[in-house]
Amino acid sequence: MPNRRLSLDIIDLAIRLVAEGTVTVSYLDRNGIISKSTFYRHRIRGLEVKRKSTGRPRLLPYSVAEFLYELVLRRPALYLDELRSILRRINGRSISLSTVHSKRSRNAVLPRPYARGKRLSCIAALGIDGCFASRAVQGSFNEHLFYTYLKNDLLPYMTPFPGPRSVLVLDNASIHHSHRIRILVEDIFNCKLEFLPPYSPDFNPIERAFAKIKASLRRQNAAVVDPNHFFEAVRDITLKDCEGWMRLAGYVCG
Repeated sequence: MPNRRLSLDIIDLAIRLVAEGTVTVSYLDRNGIISKSTFYRHRIRGLEVKRKSTGRPRLLPYSVAEFLYELVLRRPALYLDELRSILRRINGRSISLSTVHSKRSRNAVLPRPYARGKRLSCIAALGIDGCFASRAVQGSFNEHLFYTYLKNDLLPYMTPFPGPRSVLVLDNASIHHSHRIRILVEDIFNCKLEFLPPYSPDFNPIERAFAKIKASLRRQNAAVVDPNHFFEAVRDITLKDCEGWMRLAGYVCG
């Protein structure tokens, strides 16, 4: 990022924070807020004492808001909850996420390096008691890979119908509709196989699970996703998540 002229408010705030022991000069320099040389060059001029303004005080002082703005310019991938944690450390206040927002007509600039990786297909199962049987393969899933996944990964977790985990609900992807998959599920493992109506994501709670997984992957800001990233994201799904998604899809009553 090109050199930018720092406002005196930003420099004063940085000097105050270091004097209070809230942050270190190395932290400010490492995160691109203010360099060590700039900090020490301006510290000798002393801190300005400003007259209090009349009227309702700002929730965030202007200098703190400018500090956050500079931080976002240096690290545009920061999330709001991370900014809130930083603000709590430097200002001693805990605020709602809605209070931290961008300047009007300004968008965050986030560089995304172009890296063409290999296609990674990920799959997992969702029940009311958790997300399980996750698997990732290079390339795309076909009928053979899906059959192998059911046989080796998913169906061993299930029980014969009508026991717990005994009903397998699939969407209408073409690879799901093979005769040998029905034989595997119903005749070999004695489970019940059901298919969702076409175009019915509201009845498919795994859609919400993968929305959370994708959000977790985006948060990691990795240029290329590997299987370990996917497995870590699956582990972030809680029992409360699963029960809520199953309830929203109509599979849990009461």
